[in-house]
Amino acid sequence: MTAQSLHPEVVVGGYILNDKKEVLLVRSPKWDRGKMWLVAGGHIEYGETIAAALEREIREELGIQVKFDKVFLVAEDIYSPTFRDRKRYFIYLQSLAWIKPGEKIKLDGREIVEARWWNIKKALELPSGSLHEKTREALKRLVEEI
Repeated sequence: MTAQSLHPEVVVGGYILNDKKEVLLVRSPKWDRGKMWLVAGGHIEYGETIAAALEREIREELGIQVKFDKVFLVAEDIYSPTFRDRKRYFIYLQSLAWIKPGEKIKLDGREIVEARWWNIKKALELPSGSLHEKTREALKRLVEEI
C-alpha cells in the first residue's frame, strides 16, 4: 500500500449543467475500465480553491469553460472496487457548475473517453453498474437543488 492510499484525497466532482438543465456525464478508463457513467473532476492542488480546481479540471479533461456555482454535497468513497490500480479513499466535493455559452467539448482522450448530456431523471434510470453509485446519490440531491 502506498502512503498516498493511507490518507483521504479531497477531489472535486463537476455536475455541469447546460441551459436545458441536462447534466454532463462521462466515462473514464479509471473507473470500471470505462464502462460506467460518472462526472469529470479531480484533485484540488495545494493552495487552490474548490472553484479554481473544478474549473481547471474541467478545462483540462473536457476543453470547456464552466462557471462554478456551489458545493452541494460531500461524499466519501473508501476503497471503491470500481477504481483502477490501487485502493484509494476519496472525499468528493460534489459541485454544481454551468457550461459557458458557445463551449464545445473536446475530450482529452486519456482521462475521459466519452461525454454525453443527460436528462437527470433519465440518468437516474440507468441500471446499477452503469452509473457510479456516488454519482447516482449526487444526482438525486441535485434534482432537489435546481
